[in-house]
Amino acid sequence: MFRRLLAAALSVLTLTALGGVVGAAPAAAALPPGGQWSPYYRIVAQHSGKCLDVAWRGTHDGADVIQANCNYDLATNANQLWRVYYPGHIGGFAYYVAKHSGKCLDVAWGSFDNGADILQSLCGGAGAGGNQRWQRVDAGGVWFALRAEHSYKCMEVAWASTAHTANVVQNACYAVAHQRWRLELA
Repeated sequence: MFRRLLAAALSVLTLTALGGVVGAAPAAAALPPGGQWSPYYRIVAQHSGKCLDVAWRGTHDGADVIQANCNYDLATNANQLWRVYYPGHIGGFAYYVAKHSGKCLDVAWGSFDNGADILQSLCGGAGAGGNQRWQRVDAGGVWFALRAEHSYKCMEVAWASTAHTANVVQNACYAVAHQRWRLELA
């Protein structure tokens, strides 16, 4: 009995020392293996010139995704920087992963509804699937729409707002500026 307890305690200490459990790898480690990563980008809305942002630099599952004034201070803007992970075997769909949290852009609760909130959550976590995979749809020049795989709806700034901290949601895809985005290399 004592040996088993000692072995379990040593396992926990070893995992902790190697970055397991306590200092686990970023949530992106749950993504399918064998894909390719992009560099970090800002995702900029066409209608407002504002950046896709995880509100209040939240690192928790369910942190809201908004548009906000673009922050070019590399010491404080990681919540506006995104990497794209291309799994390769999912027909042009990709994951968008926040730098500060390692979490994925996600349609809340896998909803199919217009107006469903966009947030961040654990990549590949419970219930995750097509609501975390996005397809870039060409909208001319550098602009594109981001279409969710599960609902085939596009990410947009709600009500075409140009306000700092305006909410980001999914809605039926239309050729409108508040559904158009571009990548800006960080």
